[in-house]
Amino acid sequence: TTSSHGEAAAAVASGGVLAMTWCEGAKIARVEGDVVALADGQTLDAPSVAAFADALVSSCAALLMLGGIINADPHAGNVLVQVTRQDAAAAEDDSSPRSGTNSSVVTRARPVLLDWGMHARLSTRERLRLARGRLA
Repeated sequence: TTSSHGEAAAAVASGGVLAMTWCEGAKIARVEGDVVALADGQTLDAPSVAAFADALVSSCAALLMLGGIINADPHAGNVLVQVTRQDAAAAEDDSSPRSGTNSSVVTRARPVLLDWGMHARLSTRERLRLARGRLA
């Protein structure tokens, strides 16, 4: 399970060792207008791309402002797209963000942020300064 992977990574990680868990996903191969092609051959339509971008920005903002952690090496190679597709009727009970619906299939494209070897931690004071600067 994911929990046991996280526990195993925490057990071997130290100040000089970075341990990560395996995450499924595909790299972004190219962007053509409002369609994204993934390295595994899948494509994301405009609504799926918009939902993915929103989730990516929201995740980074939450990590920064709530957790005080910022990735110091953000680039497209450090982001995977985790795509799941399910029947639209089954998705009605699921409250997670979704988009890209056609007649019967819902596409979810979740960001996976990789390579946290270069990161910084911000104090509460530093985060408050950022928030105040954003509001100014």
